[in-house]
Amino acid sequence: MKTDNHGLGSLLGCIALSVSFLAVSNGTAWAADDELSNIKSGISLTFGVGDGSDRGSAYAEEYFYHDKMIVDRKVVYIRDTTPIRMTHNALNRAGDIRDGIGTVAGADQGVIRYRVDGDLLVGRYWNNFKGTNLWPACTAPIRFDSMTYVTGATVDGRTGNNGVPITNRLGHYEYGLPDSFGDEWHTITVADDDGAWLTINADWRVGDGKCFLFVVNPKTPCLTVRATGKGQFYTTPPKAYFIPKIQNQTTYFSAGTGTVTFELRDINGNNVHYRINGGSWVEAPNPILNQGSFADGTNTLEYYYTGNQAHTKVRTVVKNPTYPSAVEAHGDLLWKDEGFVRAAKRIHTSPNKEAYVAWRDSAFLNNRQPITADYRSGKRTGTVGALPNALAAAIEGWASRPAGSSLSYADYAKMAIMNYGRTMDSVGMEEPWYGPNPSREMNLRGYYDVDQHFDAIFAYDLLVAHFRADQQSGGVTPIEDYFVRDLLASYAFEQVQIASNIHGSLETLKGMWDTARRLGALAVMIGLPSYSTPYFGTSGWDGTTTTYPWAPFPDDRYTWKQALLDGKVPANGFPNLELRLGVEEYEFTPDGTFTGRIGYYDTPLMGHPFMIAANLAAMHGNLRFPGYDQSVIRAMKGTLSAVIYPEEGPQRFPNLLDYNSRSAALLTGLTPHYLQATPAALATEIQRCGVYGVVWYDNDFAKYTGVKPPPPVNFQKKP
Repeated sequence: MKTDNHGLGSLLGCIALSVSFLAVSNGTAWAADDELSNIKSGISLTFGVGDGSDRGSAYAEEYFYHDKMIVDRKVVYIRDTTPIRMTHNALNRAGDIRDGIGTVAGADQGVIRYRVDGDLLVGRYWNNFKGTNLWPACTAPIRFDSMTYVTGATVDGRTGNNGVPITNRLGHYEYGLPDSFGDEWHTITVADDDGAWLTINADWRVGDGKCFLFVVNPKTPCLTVRATGKGQFYTTPPKAYFIPKIQNQTTYFSAGTGTVTFELRDINGNNVHYRINGGSWVEAPNPILNQGSFADGTNTLEYYYTGNQAHTKVRTVVKNPTYPSAVEAHGDLLWKDEGFVRAAKRIHTSPNKEAYVAWRDSAFLNNRQPITADYRSGKRTGTVGALPNALAAAIEGWASRPAGSSLSYADYAKMAIMNYGRTMDSVGMEEPWYGPNPSREMNLRGYYDVDQHFDAIFAYDLLVAHFRADQQSGGVTPIEDYFVRDLLASYAFEQVQIASNIHGSLETLKGMWDTARRLGALAVMIGLPSYSTPYFGTSGWDGTTTTYPWAPFPDDRYTWKQALLDGKVPANGFPNLELRLGVEEYEFTPDGTFTGRIGYYDTPLMGHPFMIAANLAAMHGNLRFPGYDQSVIRAMKGTLSAVIYPEEGPQRFPNLLDYNSRSAALLTGLTPHYLQATPAALATEIQRCGVYGVVWYDNDFAKYTGVKPPPPVNFQKKP
């Protein structure tokens, strides 16, 4: 077959795919194959002839979650001769809709680019921001039997890497990956290059990043799980983004009043042999098992196709699992050291009350309108809103509703966390974030995009303590618990992964954006203290030291806590650990000088994640950051200075979230800067600090320090 200069098969033009293969549902492009979905991206992939008539022979799919409108991650079992088409769909997005730049709905704007495999390789780009080393454009359908890598090597049948040392980020290239059962896995990552026509900032001239997994010429049958009615399932991820390892998978399911079925199909047309829990082997053409085939608890499903018993695949299937969060204490992440009753009393007292009411009732602050607009729409979204609604539910009652709403505060919180930004693939996290990034909804400026991760972990903590399905109608189920924990864990894992200095820009990784992201990982670590899986690693906050290879480092077997906080474990450098958390290492000198630009110390920039992390670490680990503590003292005195543009200092910053018992020792003998500001002005400032200001600011701060309150002052006044 003829190939172009990228080694791609030229069958039919990708852009020329007939629209008869597409339909639109809820703003989402669907192929005529009624089981094929393409959500959370403006780029669709279809397989074979395109109408689904060859599903089961040219390809078969396994989705990993029962609700595709939340996430449609999957693996496609495919013949190497089956065409793969890439087209734009109605979700095609240009720029950032949150900033009013908008979308290009259904328009065929932009160039679809893609990467085949390529874990650990950096220095290639998704648009012409750099002008060179672009990932290839899709100019025709592609097939694995004619595909080549950018290195020139053929894709089909190739695993391992190109032999360039792994420490050479610009030259090392990872090919396909074998699993433990003999199958060959490949990844196709896509993004939309809008650089040729979009005139907004270069930052936004690429988008719609998404990853697709393939098992090529499979040696095992495809297992397809389906659910109806109240049935739910979740299958653990076989691969973490940019990590060259395939993991064995576990499927959790509960049929409830619905059904969950398991179809085993060999796309080569052979019969399938299977057995459950070591029982007798059963042979059938395309067997379909149901919930009654499995016992409650953990089951082992083994299967192979006729003539290939040497490649027997094993899937762990857990029926009606218990809540994974039950092994941890939840519900007190926000107020562990003082308790809910004391915190709630303060929330009902001025000036915290005025700020709380604003967050509870403001459509802008509580985000309920975007939550309902985005939920199960298939759209890309990284919005927040889970925490303000979860807090309102905790304060008002878990069945309480906003005025005029048929949904409860808890319903809104759950919807927001189920549609959390981690349902998108973080394509581009391997490159510095100051240029165009395909998944900019996930990778914007660290002190902004970290908000959704703080929001999610605090809300999760409240929901799994008080809004479970065994407590409230519509509450979090065990299947959803597994799913959300992995979403949250994937963020902490990714930030530890980036701490290997993955793209070689060490100074960038020591900067404010990356430190903010790692502070978000600290929050997830504390909020999931007992989390441990082979694919996203181990929190370690509860003292667990279980570690796994490539979770995320190939050689350094560290928990998240060890990697970010334990200075005693060696930092061996890329591809292993190179950077720590960053607060003490990069952001502050021992005397409290801020190493960034002084204005960024304030809320809502770096001051926000610094203060959240400091409170969390003090509450849940009796952990202090000495350099940051000294900066708090200097900020209260009005003597805070910075390394970048030192002439802009010194300045005074109020550090509102440090006005509580946790920081009292720091400020004893000082005059709190705005302790007696007018209630209205103080309520506004509390509101500006978000839900954390509502919960953590204590107007009775003076009782902790013995300081006599000063006369009212303008709390923005500088020395």
